[in-house]
Amino acid sequence: MRHIFILWLALAAAAPAQFDVQVRMERDVFLLYESLPVSVVLRNYSGRPLAINTAAESWLQFFITDDAGRQVPAVRALHLDEPLVIGPGQTVTRTVDLLPLYDLRQRGSYRLQGRVTHAGTTRLSPPVTFTIQEGRELWRQVAGLPGSDEYRLYSLIVRRALNEEILYVGVQDPEKKLVYGMLPLGAVLPTGDPQARVDPAGRVHVLYHTQPRSYGYVCVDGRAQFVDRAVYSDLLAKPRLVAAADGTVRVEGGEKTWPRVTSPPPNESPAPAPPAPAKPKKKWWWPFGPNEPRPPKLPAS
Repeated sequence: MRHIFILWLALAAAAPAQFDVQVRMERDVFLLYESLPVSVVLRNYSGRPLAINTAAESWLQFFITDDAGRQVPAVRALHLDEPLVIGPGQTVTRTVDLLPLYDLRQRGSYRLQGRVTHAGTTRLSPPVTFTIQEGRELWRQVAGLPGSDEYRLYSLIVRRALNEEILYVGVQDPEKKLVYGMLPLGAVLPTGDPQARVDPAGRVHVLYHTQPRSYGYVCVDGRAQFVDRAVYSDLLAKPRLVAAADGTVRVEGGEKTWPRVTSPPPNESPAPAPPAPAKPKKKWWWPFGPNEPRPPKLPAS
C-alpha cells in the first residue's frame, strides 16, 4: 500500500500542469504612441493550487508579428515580481503595457499571442489582432519646464472611431525624441476645435466639447500625468479658458458639474441651545404664604 501511495505521488508530480492562457485587449484600434494594455488571463483546471515562478524571465512571453509576418523585436525585458498563485478552478488576470516592451512605433496591423511556461509545460494563447494608426493633429506648442533646460511638445490629436472622434493629449520631449504619453480624453464633438493653453509651470490645460451642454477640462504636466480633471455645463454661460496677468490658466464661465463643489464644514461646533425658561411659581392669593392657616369658609345663609 505504501508503494502504491509513493507511485501516485510520483505520477501527480510528473503530470503536466493543467492551465490555460488567453490574451485580451479592450479595443482593437490604438493611436500611435498610445499605451497598449493587454490582459493575460490564466485559468487553473487542476485540483491543486498553481504557483508560478514570476521571477523567471521566461514564464511569460509575447509573440507579435506585423502584417507582413515579421516578428516585432522586444526593447525591454518584462518584469513581474508579484507572486502568482492560482487556486483550483480559479482564474487570475495580469495586465501588461506592450508599448515600452516592444518596438511598436509604426502604424499598421499586428498579431499578438501570449505564451506561459510553468513546470515544464507551455501554453500558447489564441491570437488577437490590433491596429495602430496615426491621428489628425489639431494643435501643438513647445513649452519650457521651469527650473530645468527641458522642453515639452504638447499636442492635441484626434483619432477617428466608428461613429465618433476621440481626443488625445500628446506629451513629448522634442530634443531627446522621447514620448512621455498619448493620453485619451474621450469623445469630442466636431463643433469646434478644443481650447488649449500652457501655464508658467509648463502644464497644458485643455477644454473640449464632449456632448451637448457638456465640456471636459484636463490639466496635464510634463510627465503626462493628470493634474486636474473636471466637467462643466454651458446651461448658464459657455465655459472658456482664460489666462490671468501672471499667466495662470483657469476656466471662466459655465457651471462645474463634476466634481461637485461642496461647502467646507464649519470650523467651530454650533453653540448649545439655551436652557428652557423656568416655570413660573404658583401665585397664592393668601398674602401670608402657603404654609399659614387660611380663614374658615363662612356658612351659606
